[in-house]
Amino acid sequence: MLTTSASHSYGIAIQSLKLEPGDKVLCCHAEYISNYFALLLQKRQGIELVLIPNDSNGQIDLDALEKSIDAKTKLISLTHVPTSGGLINPAEAVGEIAKRRGVLYLLDACQSVGQLCVDAPSIGCDLLAATGRKYLRGPRAPGFFM
Repeated sequence: MLTTSASHSYGIAIQSLKLEPGDKVLCCHAEYISNYFALLLQKRQGIELVLIPNDSNGQIDLDALEKSIDAKTKLISLTHVPTSGGLINPAEAVGEIAKRRGVLYLLDACQSVGQLCVDAPSIGCDLLAATGRKYLRGPRAPGFFM
């Protein structure tokens, strides 16, 4: 689906999930700020938002992620490559955990699409939000999610 921006794409993806009070969403400390705002709006509706700690390399801690998943967990949200700093989160490993545990997985690939090989089926994400204006070198504004 084409949208007006990656943030718009992420927001549509979150809204489409129809999360209910008591549902739990797991996200990383490197979550893009507009994504985090969309999650905070869900928190105001009774969603439990859990920040997964980083490992010693600054990436999402996969053991902590696995331990945080329970019957209330409905979504894992991950920013693949944060805006600055060079961090690359282990998107495929997160996808393996999500699939094994039966949890939906939303990947923000805004900074990785066009810069890294991003193969959604291999990564295992159920939803992916990105923009065409960065490493795909498209015009400013168009975003997409799938």
